Amino acid sequence: MKKLLLLLLLPMFLTAHPHVFIKTNLNFIVKKEKVSKLNILWSFDDMSSEMFMMDYDKNRDKKLSKKEIQKFKKTWFNKLSKKHYFTHLKVDGKKIDIFKHIEDFTLDYKKNFFIVKFTIDFEKIKQKKSITLTFWEDNHYNSFSINDLTYKGKELKTTVDFLFGELFVTDIVEIKL
Repeated sequence: MKKLLLLLLLPMFLTAHPHVFIKTNLNFIVKKEKVSKLNILWSFDDMSSEMFMMDYDKNRDKKLSKKEIQKFKKTWFNKLSKKHYFTHLKVDGKKIDIFKHIEDFTLDYKKNFFIVKFTIDFEKIKQKKSITLTFWEDNHYNSFSINDLTYKGKELKTTVDFLFGELFVTDIVEIKL
C-alpha cells in the first residue's frame, strides 16, 4: 500500500521547479501621467551569479569588461528575445512584444551578485487605461520576485499581487493610468 501511494505521489515531486532566483527592481519614469520608460534590474541569486561569472569573467578579476559584457549580451541576453525577455507586458489588455522597445542594456557584478539592467521604452506604446507586467518563463527554471518598485515623476495607482499559473506563482504589477 505504501509503495502504491508513493508511486501515485511521485509525479507531484517531478514537476518543474526553479533553479535560478531573480530579484527584480522596477523604476517607472512617468511623464504626463503615462509611463515613458521602465528601467528593469535583475539581481541573480548568489549561486547563479557565481556560475555566470565563471562563464563570462574570463580573466577572473571579478569585473566585467566591455568585451565580456558583449559576449554575455550576444550569447545569453539577445537570445531571450525569443522568450520576450521573460517579461510579459500588456497595455490596455493587449500583449506587447517588447523586443522593439528594449534599450540601454548593461551588466554588472556587485557584492557577489550578477546584475542585468535594461530599459523598456514606452514612448511608442499607446497607453489609455492600464499596464500589466509579469516576469516568468515557460520552463519554470527561473523564479522572479518584485523586490522594489519606484517612480520618477508622478506615482501612478499600482497594485502588486500574485499570479498563479499551472506550475508557478509570480508577482504581477498592475498600473491604472
